[in-house]
Amino acid sequence: MFKLLTIFFSIFLLIFGLVFSSLNSGFVIFNYYIDSIEIPLSLLLICHILLGVLVSVFFLSVSIIKLKICNNNLFKQIKNLKK
Repeated sequence: MFKLLTIFFSIFLLIFGLVFSSLNSGFVIFNYYIDSIEIPLSLLLICHILLGVLVSVFFLSVSIIKLKICNNNLFKQIKNLKK
């Protein structure tokens, strides 16, 4: 069942990506400090969305690691209290 849902979700993402890229097929000039390049708008949007996801995952993982360390310390305190 999970494999079937994964296949349907993958097909949905593929169709969504194709429609997204066809609707945003225009080119834009991307200026950065050294140079500028002309790239498709859809590629620029996808790159920025992926960059946002990566930054979010990084900050969430830092928070999760802090919570795991705190959780381990609390388990150690419980273990010491039981002795």
